Amino acid sequence: MTALEACDITCLYGSTIAVDQLSLKVPKGSIYGFLGVNGAGKTSTIKMLMGILPPAHGEICILGEWQKRVSPRSRRHLAYVSQEQFFYPWMKPHRLAKFVRAFYPDWKQSQFESLLMRFQLPANKSVTEMSGGMKTKLALALALSSQPGILILDEPTAGLDPVARREFMDIVITEAGEKGTTTFFSSHLVNEVEQCADTVGILHRGKLLHEGPLDLLMKQVVCISNCDESGIPEDAVVLQQKEDGKLFVKHSGKDVRDRLPDQCGIQSATLEEIFLAHVAWQSRVS
Repeated sequence: MTALEACDITCLYGSTIAVDQLSLKVPKGSIYGFLGVNGAGKTSTIKMLMGILPPAHGEICILGEWQKRVSPRSRRHLAYVSQEQFFYPWMKPHRLAKFVRAFYPDWKQSQFESLLMRFQLPANKSVTEMSGGMKTKLALALALSSQPGILILDEPTAGLDPVARREFMDIVITEAGEKGTTTFFSSHLVNEVEQCADTVGILHRGKLLHEGPLDLLMKQVVCISNCDESGIPEDAVVLQQKEDGKLFVKHSGKDVRDRLPDQCGIQSATLEEIFLAHVAWQSRVS
């Protein structure tokens, strides 16, 4: 089952195409890492999924309901943490919680209190007195306390130090595991996606280059040496050729190793190498 789905959605800013006929499927209960360089179109995609921007074309499905633009009723199932937090600066955490919970019928105050303690957020400080990292943690506490079916995060850890980043993602993983919360998070931090996600989408210049289980992707792409392109199966794709002659090859089957000649030197590729190879391939063919 899919919790979140998009079909051919397009985002336009004037004559500029930010997202180009993008289709994706986010399995229910999964942690979906939406990977792309800055400017790839990740935030524009998320704004359409949240109903902040209407798609110029295409449809979005939230928990089985297809719609041209995400409705207020559907948004009750979504929680969102953006790159930058925009709170009323004079509000303190409990006042913010009282304001936010009015929009979510399943709000759980006890979870909010627990997350304030876990994140060591001062209840007596107003937002304007908080650091950027504190604001991000507060945003996650508010989002999770709404008991969302789908949690959407847009570069959520960009302003956090490594310790806080790890703590943030640990909580996200715990929520997914214990409550079955579907999580869709964008990032340009490949290591973060590799550590947390079970499903990956790779976006570049508004186009989705790959989508699927992370473990399968790691089998579908390998780095090979001692083999030129003539030895590559016709149904495989050479994503990138490095200056040292190494090739990054992708096959849609379960394991590309089964399709390569015996004389090829085969090495596993890291997710970062796979990501960069997809970007290089798209730049070459577009």
